[in-house]
Amino acid sequence: MISKVSISNYKSIQNLEIPLANVNVFIGENGSGKSNILEAIGMACAAQNNQLTTEDLFYRGIRVAKPALTFSSFLEKKQSKEIEISLIGKEEYKSKLFVENEEDIFSVWKNKNNNIPKDQDFYFNFLIFNLNSNVLRGFIIESQKKPLGIYGEGLDILLSTFSKEQIEEIKSYNFINWLEDFVISDNLQFAGYKLGRSLSKLYFTDKYMQKKNNLFSAENANEGALFILFYLALFISEKTPAFFAIDNIETALNPHLGRELMYAITQLAVKYNKQVLITTHNPAILDGLNLFDENQKLFIVKRKDNGQTVAEELKAKPQIKEGKYKLSELWMRGFIGGLPKDF
Repeated sequence: MISKVSISNYKSIQNLEIPLANVNVFIGENGSGKSNILEAIGMACAAQNNQLTTEDLFYRGIRVAKPALTFSSFLEKKQSKEIEISLIGKEEYKSKLFVENEEDIFSVWKNKNNNIPKDQDFYFNFLIFNLNSNVLRGFIIESQKKPLGIYGEGLDILLSTFSKEQIEEIKSYNFINWLEDFVISDNLQFAGYKLGRSLSKLYFTDKYMQKKNNLFSAENANEGALFILFYLALFISEKTPAFFAIDNIETALNPHLGRELMYAITQLAVKYNKQVLITTHNPAILDGLNLFDENQKLFIVKRKDNGQTVAEELKAKPQIKEGKYKLSELWMRGFIGGLPKDF
């Protein structure tokens, strides 16, 4: 597990150190640099196996720009032409990234450091997941990553490999009140259960409908069910990365459901030895966190007056004279920061 990350000269990040736990949640206003933190870590993980082409980075979930825009470029500061990122776990892995042509978006990044960590796969498999409803429904295939793509690809195939015990664990959460069961099938398309445009082999049954008419495909499923199923499979499977990020975890989720999912994630991450970085704009997600648990951390990300991204850990809820509030309420009332102030 990574205990600390250090980032220098990446987009809005001039110099930043962040201590990490199993579950790390980042909040802040739009454009504060939350995704930049995830991407910098993705760059460092890609560097350890020299997978630094634009295509390699794109399929990890990194927004690719020409290198000149990837280096920090603040007023009255000389622009450095190298990005430095350190990931510290049992050992320290340092990367120093540069390109030969900073104006060419197709330039291949290079790494001056080659201290490959012993637990290479832990770093190498790092992905930034940012789910898309149409991808989960099987309409669009974008990512080349296995077993799960960064937009939701491959969920049906991964679930087909699950043991009976893993399937039962997913069902035990009861997050989807209408869900009776889900199945993976090659044959149901030909029985008229879908038009054939979706490539997903995932089907659901609704416990409130008549048995003769309660089966439907992923392309007709509620998107929240698909998102929840993906996240549970991501944490439970031994085939998915041990270290990864989720950008905008609240997408498609009711706030109450998002809170319960977050609580489940904090338990699953420890149980299955996963380490995750999560961004969100939904205050309800915070109510699934326990700041007294050393395996969970919450960071407030913001830009300083000079534009540089900083991330401050919130170690305990602030004491407010007016009464006791949930973390979601404290955020919305402006007591922990991370809100826009210019309107």
